Amino acid sequence: MPSLRAAFKRRKGRYSYLLAFMLVQLVFSPWTETGGARGRIVSILAAGAVLAALYSISGGRKVWIAGIALAIPAFLHRVTASPDLRGYIPLIGLGLSIFFDVFITVFILREILGHDDITSQTIFGALCAYLTCGYAFAHLYMLLVHLQPGSFVLDPHLFRHSNVTQADLTFYSYSTLTALGANGISAAAPYARCISMIEAILGVMYLTVLLGRLVGLHVSQRITTSQKVTHHLQEASASAEIHRKVY
Repeated sequence: MPSLRAAFKRRKGRYSYLLAFMLVQLVFSPWTETGGARGRIVSILAAGAVLAALYSISGGRKVWIAGIALAIPAFLHRVTASPDLRGYIPLIGLGLSIFFDVFITVFILREILGHDDITSQTIFGALCAYLTCGYAFAHLYMLLVHLQPGSFVLDPHLFRHSNVTQADLTFYSYSTLTALGANGISAAAPYARCISMIEAILGVMYLTVLLGRLVGLHVSQRITTSQKVTHHLQEASASAEIHRKVY
């Protein structure tokens, strides 16, 4: 069993697959409003993102068990859930899906912040954590809309529909996370405004802390590389000097 976990931990492209799934899902997210075959494609992409996220997990047995326990209901919810979320079971699935998003975000951040060197997987992991954070808040907003109708208001001049959809909340979430501001959709309820403020603060803090960490790692890498090159040059010079004196 330990050798199996070690093999999974060494596998390449763990975050590349997750990033690809989430970006494609984000591009085709407007299809959720049309329903039918297009909506089903987005559901499949969302379920694929869950599997890719589970594939990216590497750690001890407890982490694996927690990941699988949250991934199963999240996968089933994203495959089978209807846009209107009728009944308690879809709402419970949505809640567990939010927990899965938070779990993956925390796991990725904990891993990439522990890297000693900057690699492509460090960059991809940072992007994945940023995207999963946005999806987590988008799903949380959807849960809030069903628990407290009227939490968000759409501008009728910019939206043809009156009911808030998951695509609308995804747009709102990433606009808030990046501090750009969502044009045409506003948080009307106190809890919606509170969660929006938290997301905006986390978005700014994420970029600040992560950028500082990556710059620090980059500078450390450059210094270490320079020291190694200098050390090798000194050794080569000393060896050449000894060789000249001997012969």
